[in-house]
Amino acid sequence: MNSTYKESPVTDLPYSERQFLIINNKIEKSNSFSNIFDDLVREVDKPYILKYVIPLLGPALFRLPVIVAFGVGLGIRELQKMKKMENLLVINPEEAKVLEFPPGHPKKGVFYIAHPVDPKRYYTAAQFHRLAFEHKFGEAISLLMSLGAKKIQVEHKKGWNQEFSSNINLDIPLKNIDIKGETKFNKKRNNSLLFEATLEGETEPSLPNNLVWYHHEPTWQQISNGRLNHGLKEFSLAVSYEDDFGVNADLKKKIHSCKFELGGSFVAHQDTVWRIVGEF
Repeated sequence: MNSTYKESPVTDLPYSERQFLIINNKIEKSNSFSNIFDDLVREVDKPYILKYVIPLLGPALFRLPVIVAFGVGLGIRELQKMKKMENLLVINPEEAKVLEFPPGHPKKGVFYIAHPVDPKRYYTAAQFHRLAFEHKFGEAISLLMSLGAKKIQVEHKKGWNQEFSSNINLDIPLKNIDIKGETKFNKKRNNSLLFEATLEGETEPSLPNNLVWYHHEPTWQQISNGRLNHGLKEFSLAVSYEDDFGVNADLKKKIHSCKFELGGSFVAHQDTVWRIVGEF
């Protein structure tokens, strides 16, 4: 087989080459499925089908009838569907160790999607939108707490609403909450208020570690600059999630047609904007 494997770590690849990911323990180095397919076609008279294709696609696809069908060309069509996913990257479990996955993952046969701005983080296709938005919202809250927010209110503008917000896990350290303070989700259907909190506030405003969304949000940066350098007392920022990153119904159908697993019940994208207002 022609060796065209990627020598760079997965995290160093452009987003377009690592956005979609599957794990397979039969390959030596990470490679796009398109390259693997081309090598198989060029070397079709050699035993690479048994060595690479069957372990790659798994028993769910290569039951006996499909193996027989491959001999008459029907199996090629399934492979061609995957070849069209030019940004589908195949890596082995050793390479996956540098990445971050949801608890219990990674698993063979599950289709993963790269976090939009954090190169180490991958989500299952099913939960990509929910977890990506939750992560962005959580970072915004973490930023405001580190800057010394004393009051926070989250208002729904469009998209995911009260039911969605009630299932979000917020990382609010107890040391940052006044004993008399409170955090609560408002579930009144006719009220745009999703969340409100009263906190003690930091004595020394600072930026939290490991920010990733922040570097792509000019408004967030302006608020932090105003707080750190100019004594800003009130804030208003938006947490918007309006790009589906190509993770939509069409991709879901492709994943199913290629016999990969979504990793749960698929959560469809919604154009969402939540506004966070409050005071330091």
